[in-house]
Amino acid sequence: MTGGLPSLSAAGFVVDDRGSQALLQDHRTVAWPLIRMLGESAVRTGALTEQQRDTLYADLAEAAERGALHMSVTMFGVVAHRPG
Repeated sequence: MTGGLPSLSAAGFVVDDRGSQALLQDHRTVAWPLIRMLGESAVRTGALTEQQRDTLYADLAEAAERGALHMSVTMFGVVAHRPG
């Protein structure tokens, strides 16, 4: 987030507020739409092979069955205005 604040200031904005929120997923289920999107992207860019992606999917499903999965997303936001 700190990388974005100087850009807003340089563009003439005044930062009024900033914050973050963590979204913790249920440790017993896999957020498949998000995981599949990330997995397909990783295969397209060459970060993973299709076999590695499929192994990852199986490992995540197995971890969720045991209640041993941790998945979280942290979002950052800024409220700013341009004086005028």
